[in-house]
Amino acid sequence: EYVNVCYAGWDGTATVDWPAAGVRLTLEADPVFQHLMLHVPQGGEPVFCLEPQSNPPCGFDGLESGATPPGVHILDSGGRLAGELRFGVEF
Repeated sequence: EYVNVCYAGWDGTATVDWPAAGVRLTLEADPVFQHLMLHVPQGGEPVFCLEPQSNPPCGFDGLESGATPPGVHILDSGGRLAGELRFGVEF
């Protein structure tokens, strides 16, 4: 089943369980990552993408209007945006 969902305002913690393999993944992200994307491609392959993001999908659309959407960070020349992701794997 195809899935492409953005969880806005997530709390920075996600857990993925694979009971058949006896594996659990815990993901922790700093607050700069306000959005969590989950993508499962169509086709039945046993894969997925779980991606913390600072900006929402298509967040940069409409910037020409002068409004900056939540989660979009406009940096000055030489500026930077930083955050940490932590992954824990249990067997």
